[in-house]
Amino acid sequence: MQTEKKQLLIYVIVAYGITYVQGLLMWYGYGKDLDLSAFPKAQMLYPAAGVMMAYLITKKEDKNLPKTFYIFFVALTAVLVVCTAASVLAPKKYRFDGHDVFSVGADFGVHYDRRQCYFLASSSGIR
Repeated sequence: MQTEKKQLLIYVIVAYGITYVQGLLMWYGYGKDLDLSAFPKAQMLYPAAGVMMAYLITKKEDKNLPKTFYIFFVALTAVLVVCTAASVLAPKKYRFDGHDVFSVGADFGVHYDRRQCYFLASSSGIR
């Protein structure tokens, strides 16, 4: 019974605690009109990372636990937490010549200028 309480506490801290703290960062970033698209992409990993971290801490002797994968996933989630915080606390610091050096929340949509849009619209029969 004590192990289950410890697992639940670890899960709640990771899944909800980090989300709450990052909610404060999102509030700050929203007030500064910053791009917050990286946050939901990282926050969807927190519940799984909470479960994996709880198992890693409480079931150290379990031979069937995929520890390598769990450690990798928790480390990846930690990197995303740092990147999302950096996207608010240092939003323009990692830019080179007006382009992002890295972007956690990159949208892979194609961006066109006006001439390209006109050409695409006229070549497809859209007027």
